[in-house]
Amino acid sequence: MTVQNPTESETDIEKIIKEINQGLESLFLAKEKTRVILGEFVNSDIVSHNDKNRKVKKYSLTYELDFHGSFGGKILLNIEPEIALYITSLLFGEDLEDPISYVNEAMKETLNIFSGHLVSFFEEYDYDLDIGLPSPSKYDFMKSKPRKKILFRYLSDDHIIQFILEIHKP
Repeated sequence: MTVQNPTESETDIEKIIKEINQGLESLFLAKEKTRVILGEFVNSDIVSHNDKNRKVKKYSLTYELDFHGSFGGKILLNIEPEIALYITSLLFGEDLEDPISYVNEAMKETLNIFSGHLVSFFEEYDYDLDIGLPSPSKYDFMKSKPRKKILFRYLSDDHIIQFILEIHKP
């Protein structure tokens, strides 16, 4: 059996993942201090990873955006329709005649807000990242196998809002 030498890009991503693993404490501390947040408009609490009553599952609405730069991957928003409608009313006002028609725009903006906070956090550690445009998606983060996956979960009005950071490549 021969052992293959890792390529330069595999070595780079392993280095980045090692640095992110070392920096996870700072990332989760930033989350707890509300630095990586949804914005001022959604009243929410952080869901502990140890909360056995709130199992991780895929909800029916998913939005994604790609990012690239020092490393690349996806940032996803996965959410239940009920809380998506609530956030839509917060963003566009409660007197909308047809709030369902605005849900996609509201969720894309929510993902943009969160992604902006996340990118700002990584910039403090000298990672240069550019984010793409968010869009509705059928992507299944439960089955995906990125190099690194970090889950951020928030509880608002007894509904889970979850963001997933997936690192795919350097």
